[in-house]
Amino acid sequence: MKQIVQLTMVILALASGINLYAVGDNTSTGTLYIGENDYDLSVDQEKTGEPGWKWTAKTSTLALDTGYVAKAIYINCANKDSITLVYTANITIESTGTTPLRCDGALTIQGKNNRKLTLIYTGDDEKKHALYSQRILTIEDGRLDLQTSNSSKVENGLFTAKAAALYAAEGLAATGKTKINANVTGENAFGILLTRDKCTSIIDLEDEGTITANSTGAGGALWIDNGHTLEIKGGNLFLSNNAATNPIKGSGNYVMVGGTLQYNNGPAPVMADRAPVKEEVVLGDVVTLHGVNLSDTAKVWIGGKEAIVLDGSNQTKLDIQIPAGEAGDIVDVLIETYGGRTFLQNAFKYTASSYRITLNLPVEAELEGNRFIDVASGTTIDDLLPTPTQEACLFRGWSTDQIRFEKWENATEVTEDWALHGVFIKKAILTPDIDAKGVAVNTPITIVFPTNPVKIAGATITADLSPYEGTLTCKYDTLTYSNKPIEYIVTIEHEGLKHNTEYTVTLFSEAFSAYPEDITWTFTTADLQSTVFHTISLIVGEGIDCSYSTGTLTISEDDHLFLTFYAENPELTATDIVLLIDGVETAFNASVDGRGGNYILNSIEKDCYVEIRLREGAVDPDPDPDTTGNLDHSSGNIQIAIINYQLSIINSGPAVDVMIYSITGKNVVSLRGLRGSKTFALPTGIYIVRAGGQTWKLMING
Repeated sequence: MKQIVQLTMVILALASGINLYAVGDNTSTGTLYIGENDYDLSVDQEKTGEPGWKWTAKTSTLALDTGYVAKAIYINCANKDSITLVYTANITIESTGTTPLRCDGALTIQGKNNRKLTLIYTGDDEKKHALYSQRILTIEDGRLDLQTSNSSKVENGLFTAKAAALYAAEGLAATGKTKINANVTGENAFGILLTRDKCTSIIDLEDEGTITANSTGAGGALWIDNGHTLEIKGGNLFLSNNAATNPIKGSGNYVMVGGTLQYNNGPAPVMADRAPVKEEVVLGDVVTLHGVNLSDTAKVWIGGKEAIVLDGSNQTKLDIQIPAGEAGDIVDVLIETYGGRTFLQNAFKYTASSYRITLNLPVEAELEGNRFIDVASGTTIDDLLPTPTQEACLFRGWSTDQIRFEKWENATEVTEDWALHGVFIKKAILTPDIDAKGVAVNTPITIVFPTNPVKIAGATITADLSPYEGTLTCKYDTLTYSNKPIEYIVTIEHEGLKHNTEYTVTLFSEAFSAYPEDITWTFTTADLQSTVFHTISLIVGEGIDCSYSTGTLTISEDDHLFLTFYAENPELTATDIVLLIDGVETAFNASVDGRGGNYILNSIEKDCYVEIRLREGAVDPDPDPDTTGNLDHSSGNIQIAIINYQLSIINSGPAVDVMIYSITGKNVVSLRGLRGSKTFALPTGIYIVRAGGQTWKLMING
């Protein structure tokens, strides 16, 4: 791959193309507008009433002299036509309504005797410019002063119209001793604008030739867009923004094979000639470049490939590492700093071949280190490719195709420059979120793939559901929305989950084509006490009414009806208790020892009448609750005592939760993680105490 030779051939071809629209027998068609008047381009025009200009049809030449009346000029010719403008005096054209000088064809400007042509647009139309050429604009000698005060149009961060001092749509060719000043004062406007794709602009000025361009706002002093290429071969370019950033912007390309380039008033770097020129190098060699105005922020290109700067702490030298190149190539050096660019031809010659793998990534992606890898010829890159990151995305791999995912095979031997493209897919949206807390037990468990490269081949699921022994089933569906991509949704259905419990669910990557990793997440369900609930507690004892009616309760989607009952007679079981919902007996979950139970009702806006009573023929509970006010109650590590009408709980073991209910079922104490002792001052009454899996019935006398 003879990269530099190819570049030289292109330059020669384009250099000859500068005179593609040379003056000759080139009669144009269309209309010449000068001010309010229009003239036929196919015939000679020279009006005595309007001295100062002359149109020669045979050569398509418009000549301006000292007598020219300063009116805007619009050459409305066919776009294939070649027009020449010659001026022999200092002329100023200022316009508020239209572009001062516009040509729909290719325009060549020739200034004689170092005279200056000044073009000023002072209107506010974002589509107007000081100088506009629909095709290539060639400037041969003379001076041009171009000024605009209008602003570009920006919507949602994108340029929808660009205002510029000089707009050469198809390209700019500046030669000779030309001096151009392109200055804009409008917000986000551009000094020089080059936009046409697959076109090339060439700046090949003599040593005294200069181009100065200034911009404001988000605009660039020089904007090269849509793959347009600019080649700087000679002359001096001074470019500046109103911020200390690179004033060359856009998605186009520019190469420098000569001349000087200065940013924001410099100072631009200057490179000293190397001795000897054409020093022989191979990939990885460390060399020192000498010059002035160098810095640790400098970027260096060797033969068009960016080199790694190892040491830039000295203002007069840069230590760099030679990038990849092909044996026999003689390559140039280009240095760029915040102050500008400098160029040196024919600095190195490669003696062995090596190649570059360029890593192309989305703008939002991040990658540690350089976005390229240089390797020797024939090298395999098994473990050399890095893993980039992008927010809310998963990295799928490196592809040889920018559109389709063609996975790069690491074992491939590198025998030429390669371009690889990093492929990301959006992360699946999980409900509940990873590590979510307080999730309602009836929350659907879903996974949504927001983009459509994922095809579900059949879901495989594993789940840690302990201590709840339930089941999870998995189903998937494809939903299509208008103006949205296809969404692939996996829903995990469950019979019900336990409160205040952590669950882990995993879907394996084998279930999904194009998804690079398992989907694993944990979440913790809500504590019952953290949700809206209704508690009905029934103390079953002698002299206590065992029939209880709530009246009407409104049970919403996340509400729970929680029934508890307690009996000191162990012969009383759950079968002795009747729960009726709207008069219908309803089954409920009961504890193993039969001393308590619960019924959880999950309904949407359901009004119900709840009754609790002892079944006919049930065992009569006994005995009375303790009323001594000082009797100890112990069970394992937990001791409970009533002292001076206060209830004390002592826990000598692991932390336990404590719940105390009044006779009406109201929860009066809810304490998490009790260790040691705790005393509660409670009003006179009968209470149910639950702690560490045990239940006590106590009475406090006032």
